[in-house]
Amino acid sequence: MKLWLFLVEGNSDKIYVDKIIKYYVKSEKLKKEIKLEWIILDGKYNYNKKDKQIKQKIDKFKNQNRNSDYEIIYVIDLDKYRDDNKDITFLIDIKKFVKRNKYKLIKNNENIEMILKIDNETKNKKEKVKIAEKFIMKESIEKYFRIEEPENVSIGSNIFKILDILESEV
Repeated sequence: MKLWLFLVEGNSDKIYVDKIIKYYVKSEKLKKEIKLEWIILDGKYNYNKKDKQIKQKIDKFKNQNRNSDYEIIYVIDLDKYRDDNKDITFLIDIKKFVKRNKYKLIKNNENIEMILKIDNETKNKKEKVKIAEKFIMKESIEKYFRIEEPENVSIGSNIFKILDILESEV
């Protein structure tokens, strides 16, 4: 058994990423070998404030699954990083952070709702969750999830690239 621990900005992001993973990772054998866990960051800038929660989830998993391994994967929206100094600095900082800690990084440009072609004007968290719960992954948007460096294109994510790496390690 291998733990994939995802850290996401909010509850709607968790729902979208979970649905994308379940769409992409089709093998029953693989599903039996992977446990998905989530930590909600409550905003992307909190990426380096969840060490205690990460440790607790990993310890619990390891206690229940001896000789098992885990991966920690941060999922971020790049938002307006080209125009906003705070987001430019954030991208540089989180890349260093995940590299130093040997974590994986899924980057969505500009945000996951934009990539999925979903209303991304909604700011209300409850409404975002309702919209996410209704989402169904479609083949027509797969091409947007195979982008190596999403920050270099106008729309895209590297989620399928990261899932390929994660699957190869199971």
